[in-house]
Amino acid sequence: MDSEPKNIIINTYDFSNNEINNLKSQENIKNLVEKQREKRRIYLRDLVIRQTNYDEETAIKKLEEHNGDVISIIREYMGPSKKIERNNSSISTNQIIMKEIRTMMDDAATKYRIQKDLNEKKKVFIEKMIQRQKEMEKKNQDNNNN
Repeated sequence: MDSEPKNIIINTYDFSNNEINNLKSQENIKNLVEKQREKRRIYLRDLVIRQTNYDEETAIKKLEEHNGDVISIIREYMGPSKKIERNNSSISTNQIIMKEIRTMMDDAATKYRIQKDLNEKKKVFIEKMIQRQKEMEKKNQDNNNN
């Protein structure tokens, strides 16, 4: 694999007291680190197997392809309909939310104004029709009286 890091952090919860006492030699440290890495690989492999229907070999291959990123393996397995794009611009999440709210409110205000204008035009049209109806009735009464 790659060169061993100089500062090795060992999770002591994974090892017994006897193994911790044997950490005096460099060889034991390397063995313990390798055991810890193997436990991590097995844990990640099992996690991928539980979340997908991959077998052990496929899970190991996928972990190598995705550099141990379990989330990307599961996303690939589920096959999302669209790719998630990470926008690294200076726009924060809050700014995006506020922009969406403003857009929604602008659309609602525009629809309200259009509906209000249509209602006013309907009202004017109905008033004109009522006025014409009254004029027609008046003409009919005048014709009947003559």
